[in-house]
Amino acid sequence: MCLKCCDCNSPINRPGQRGPKPKRCSPCYAKRDKALRDKKKVRHPHVCEHCGTEFFSGKKRQRCCSEACRAEWSKVDCRNRYHQATGEPCKNPACKRARKRGTAYCSRQCRHKHMRLPESFCQNPACGKKIQRESNGPRKTALGKDSRKYCCRECAWDHRWGADRPRKNWSKERLALSAAGALQTSLRKKCKLLDVPNDDECTRRAVLERDGWVCQMCRIDCNREYIIDPKTRRPDPRNAEHDHIVPLTEEGSPGNVFPNSQCLCRKCNNKKRARSIGQMRLDLEGSVKRWESGARGRRQRNSKSSVAIQAAAL
Repeated sequence: MCLKCCDCNSPINRPGQRGPKPKRCSPCYAKRDKALRDKKKVRHPHVCEHCGTEFFSGKKRQRCCSEACRAEWSKVDCRNRYHQATGEPCKNPACKRARKRGTAYCSRQCRHKHMRLPESFCQNPACGKKIQRESNGPRKTALGKDSRKYCCRECAWDHRWGADRPRKNWSKERLALSAAGALQTSLRKKCKLLDVPNDDECTRRAVLERDGWVCQMCRIDCNREYIIDPKTRRPDPRNAEHDHIVPLTEEGSPGNVFPNSQCLCRKCNNKKRARSIGQMRLDLEGSVKRWESGARGRRQRNSKSSVAIQAAAL
């Protein structure tokens, strides 16, 4: 079977090739591809800013016709000459320079100086620090629009509720107990959402005291206080953390109980992540037994039957 080109009507040699039958010969295919490329390629007219010659380029914005002209053009302060050529003054009244085309200011410094509000002072009488704010709206802070009135959040709260507000005078021990209670509450809620057992006595402090504040993977002595580097604001890698051997998110997890808990340093805990690593302990604390004994009472408290509610109250 002899094939012929649809353009030049010449025979097409196709010895033993598989696939669809070609419509054109190789020279005609090359001509067609070149015509399509030239049709898609758009050329934009430009004038070289160094030598002044007219040239065409595929880019919409090109200042010079060649690399040599570009190197010579970059040696001269062409941007300053470009500003003077536009003749448009900077929006900042304190600046006498011309600005770029399509922008309101000649530089970022002029923009910030013009958008700055007049210097004001913190409204907290105990502070009185000089503050500066930009006029492009309030910052995205907890204070909202009050961020223009105060230099920081502490000054705003001191002026609003007084410097002797209750939380500020809390001792370190009370703050530590409050943080531990919040952590345990969040752990209880997580266990409830994941539908896994939770022993209220299995707290972070109890697990760390049981393991002697020793990491169960690398066997180093962990910090007894949670230390944060003041320069980098990052926790110390030797901080002690409460880890679950079988993660709570894994199917069939024993939950937050003593046999499934261990002490790990922050570095090893970050390496372990959500993987089951370690050997579960014997239930010497009776954590699972407490959970099983309290299951009946939980079912009765959660039941909507009045008989069950009365039986639980007895």
